[in-house]
Amino acid sequence: MTPTSPPTGTEAASSQPPLRLLLLASSYWPEHSPPQRRWYSLVSHLRERA
Repeated sequence: MTPTSPPTGTEAASSQPPLRLLLLASSYWPEHSPPQRRWYSLVSHLRERA
């Protein structure tokens, strides 16, 4: 087995599928508690940067 270097630049983007995350939380959609607002903000930010 020979070591290989990780892909860089456009090679890395084209060879890997998009990252998918599943967030499980104990808050329910109608609630607007501070933790839920923080999760919503984080998820929105991550989706923009995708």
